[in-house]
Amino acid sequence: MLNINGERLWASLMDMAEIGATARGGSCRLALSDEDKAGRELFSHWCREAGMTLSVDAIGNLFARRAGTDPDAAAQRRPVWRSEDDPGHRKSGHRFRPEGLTTVGELSINKSSRNTIPGLVNFTVDLRHHREEAIEAMEQQVRERLQTIADSRGLNLTITPHWISPATPFDADCVAAVQQAVDALGYAQQSIVSGAGHDAIHLARYCPTAMVFIPCLGGLSHNEAEDVLPEDVRQGTDVLLNAVLSRAGKVE
Repeated sequence: MLNINGERLWASLMDMAEIGATARGGSCRLALSDEDKAGRELFSHWCREAGMTLSVDAIGNLFARRAGTDPDAAAQRRPVWRSEDDPGHRKSGHRFRPEGLTTVGELSINKSSRNTIPGLVNFTVDLRHHREEAIEAMEQQVRERLQTIADSRGLNLTITPHWISPATPFDADCVAAVQQAVDALGYAQQSIVSGAGHDAIHLARYCPTAMVFIPCLGGLSHNEAEDVLPEDVRQGTDVLLNAVLSRAGKVE
């Protein structure tokens, strides 16, 4: 099994994090901003130094390629995600318990005033679970509970489905490659189900896909103060490297 240079990787992450650095330790590089341009230029510089070729698609995604012995062979891709809509992540990766999740994240009060009782309130309820039958049961429970509350207070209640996003199972062979890599490296591990809407959901529609997560300090994720340990970054990248090499048919 191969191991990456952990110190070099961490230094590169810290260099990239300085571009668009925020007060609480995050980075903000909004698409098409000067910070976005600077981040792309730095990443491109690293790739060219490593002898890789670069290409850009119609919507601005960067593709770096290191040629193998067969230049016509299909590439093994390792996408790099970046935050474009919040000052959040210097580093990313989070754990999500496999139980269901229900959240209210949006509340709209019509003609609100601090000293009146509103006549109309709109709010969203977000239900998440990796099993479709569990989502249906959760929805039924939420509907019944809200109706009970409304009836007890003499209120009218209207519930309208807004958006349904089915769970996305990842490619079994890719998942197996990740599992085999982490087993061979002997790193602490656990299989998880992610409840967030990752870009990998869209990639999985077109190509075999899997994800590698590392823990965040204190479990804080998708937040400007999110942080990780250098050793966790190194181990996660070791797993990713060896899984990609396995998929490419190269075994060390």
